Amino acid sequence: MTFREQYLALEDKFRQQVEKDNKELTVKKDRKEYRLESKFVYNIEPDGPVDFILIAKEPSTGVSGKKAPAPPNGKTRLGRNFCWSTEDFVFHSTIREYLCQGNQSYHLTDLAKGGMPGWKAESTADERYERWYPLLKEELRLVAKPGKTRIIAIGNDVHGFLKPKSLCHSIEKVIHYSPQGWPARKKAIQPAKDRFPEFKSTIDEDAFEGTVRDVLRQAGMDRQYIDFMLEKNVNKSKLTESREKSLFYYKNRFEELRCADHIILKQPGQWA
Repeated sequence: MTFREQYLALEDKFRQQVEKDNKELTVKKDRKEYRLESKFVYNIEPDGPVDFILIAKEPSTGVSGKKAPAPPNGKTRLGRNFCWSTEDFVFHSTIREYLCQGNQSYHLTDLAKGGMPGWKAESTADERYERWYPLLKEELRLVAKPGKTRIIAIGNDVHGFLKPKSLCHSIEKVIHYSPQGWPARKKAIQPAKDRFPEFKSTIDEDAFEGTVRDVLRQAGMDRQYIDFMLEKNVNKSKLTESREKSLFYYKNRFEELRCADHIILKQPGQWA
C-alpha cells in the first residue's frame, strides 16, 4: 500500500472509534447523564513521513467538527482541523519558520479525533485518551521517520498524558495557541520582553498571508474558499499585538526544541 492508502485506512479507524465512543461513553452535567455526541474531524493529510509531530487534545466544536463557514456563494463544506482561526494560522506560520528547517515537514494531530464542546471533552478526557492511544501509536508508526522525528505536546493535558508513555526520552510541550492560552504565553515571554520590539519589526504580514493560503491549499480548499478565509482571517483580523507576542513565544520555544535529541521518537517496541 502507498503512504496515502495507509493514511486513508487509518482515517477509517479514526471514524470508527468516534462512532464507538458515541455508543459507549456518557457525559455528566448538572446531575444528568448524556450520551456522548462527537464528530470525526479530519486532520490535514501529510504527504508522507514528517520530521515533527505536534499533538493536541481533540478538536473543539466551537468551530471544528462543524461545516466550514459559508463563502458568499452560500456553499458549505466539511473542513479540516487546524485551519479555522487566525490563531491556527499563527501556529502554522511559527512551525514553518522557526521549527522546520530547510525541507523539513510537520504534522498536526490530536490524541482523540472526535470533535466536541469543551465541557464534554473534560468530562470524558481520561477514558477517551486511553481508548485512542493505540490509534495514536499507529499514526506515529506511519507518519514518523524512524529515529528522526521529534514530537511535541501542545498544552499541559497532552503533556501529562504522554509523559509516562515513553514515546521519547523526555517529552516537551508548548503552550496551546488558543486565545485561552494567552495569559500563559504572555508570562512565558517576560524574560525576553526586551527583544520583542525588534522581533515585531521583522514580522512579514505578506508571508503570513502566504502561509494561510498554503495551509488551506494543502487542506484541499478551492480558490474561492481560500479567498474567503483570507478575508476572514487576515484582512479583518490582522496580526494584533497579542498575536505578535504569540509569534514571539513560539519563535523562542521552537528554536529551543528544533534540534533537541531527547524528544526524538523512540522505536515502537520501547513505547508504553
